[in-house]
Amino acid sequence: TLIALNQGDEAAPYFEAALEIARPTEDVEVIARALNGQARFAFHREDFIAAATHIAEAVPTARRSGSRRLIADALTLQSEYQAKIGQTAESTSAWDEANKLYGILGLSLAQNTPAWLQ
Repeated sequence: TLIALNQGDEAAPYFEAALEIARPTEDVEVIARALNGQARFAFHREDFIAAATHIAEAVPTARRSGSRRLIADALTLQSEYQAKIGQTAESTSAWDEANKLYGILGLSLAQNTPAWLQ
């Protein structure tokens, strides 16, 4: 992704555009993807307040979508954020739920403990 390539500034307008299109039609899958992207970009910029705001909306939106992958991705971001603010038990709980979903999906992410929990 552009964020992984250190080009998050280029990705940000796409997240905003996706939200502008998806919110009026309540396309929860697109909204959740865009919010996850915004949260990841906020982490990349070390803007943890913005990350928290996006995550707070991303997790319930992902749950409404019913997409296990989107839920797992949002919970992973939540886990990372909670670890950064010292909420270790909550971080572990969010990761455990995400990990279970990744495992159900057969994704290799389920085999790795994230760095923030080590």
